[in-house]
Amino acid sequence: AITDLSLPFVDKFFRTVLQEAMIQGIEEGYLIGDGNEAPIGIYKQIDKSTDGVHTDKTVNTDVTNFSPKGLAKAKNYLSKDGKRVLTELVILCNPADEANFVDPALYDATGNNVSSFKNIRVVPSVKNPQGKAAIAIPNTYTMGFGGIKETKYDQTLALKDADLFVSKLYGNGRADDDNTAYVFDVTKLEE
Repeated sequence: AITDLSLPFVDKFFRTVLQEAMIQGIEEGYLIGDGNEAPIGIYKQIDKSTDGVHTDKTVNTDVTNFSPKGLAKAKNYLSKDGKRVLTELVILCNPADEANFVDPALYDATGNNVSSFKNIRVVPSVKNPQGKAAIAIPNTYTMGFGGIKETKYDQTLALKDADLFVSKLYGNGRADDDNTAYVFDVTKLEE
């Protein structure tokens, strides 16, 4: 009945729902995609896979603060041992980990940034697995989309007198190299 009405607000509602679902799917692919049914996520190794599924990166435990020494190993890894200049870093984490670990490590009691590297931006995502985070370099991930396929099923027995619409967004992506994201155990951060 809703598709017959074609009311502008109904159309906007469905477009909003689809847009939110697509954004969450893109985030999931970017972060933890396995390279088989999704893009290769930044938490996966590009050149190592088993049966088309890419292997997880090692979760490092050495980032305990954002001091010069605390970031040294991560920055060295991201700079490819000094072959790449780092001007900005992005911390990707789960919103709960942002509240419990990242913010207390980045800010003092009055909200002043205490990190030695001032160009750190925090990007929380519900698709980021809890307990681990990544320090990443912006603009080092390429993702492309091949199109959207929509299929309508009007004979679905489970949904009597209803039509079922399935929309799929096809795309692929991967980071420039493994050194564009340093995966670490976010629970090791100290206040």
